[in-house]
Amino acid sequence: MTTYPQSTVTLLFFLSLLNVSCSKEEQKQPNPTTFPIRGEVVAIDTAKHRLMISHEAIPNYMDAMTMPFKVKNLGLLMSAQVGDSIQGVLAVSKNETWLKSFTVIGRGEEQRKE
Repeated sequence: MTTYPQSTVTLLFFLSLLNVSCSKEEQKQPNPTTFPIRGEVVAIDTAKHRLMISHEAIPNYMDAMTMPFKVKNLGLLMSAQVGDSIQGVLAVSKNETWLKSFTVIGRGEEQRKE
């Protein structure tokens, strides 16, 4: 029977744990489901990276309502103005929802909440 030094056994054990934890992390992060969204920007909260949008019904997801949406891309967030009409893509994962992209299709007045 072959014996291995304790350090080798310990290293192999931790490498196998790392492999399992990485595999589980990949499984936890599936591609988000996306939905088209169309609405009007009613408020901007740059500190929280959020747009308050009065949106139309999102087919197969939610009724029309006014609610905040996270915008991960700060440049995209800063391109919006209160009163803008937008259309874009809403991304939905198991743990979060955010505006992945949008285009301004009509301009409004600028009022930012800092």
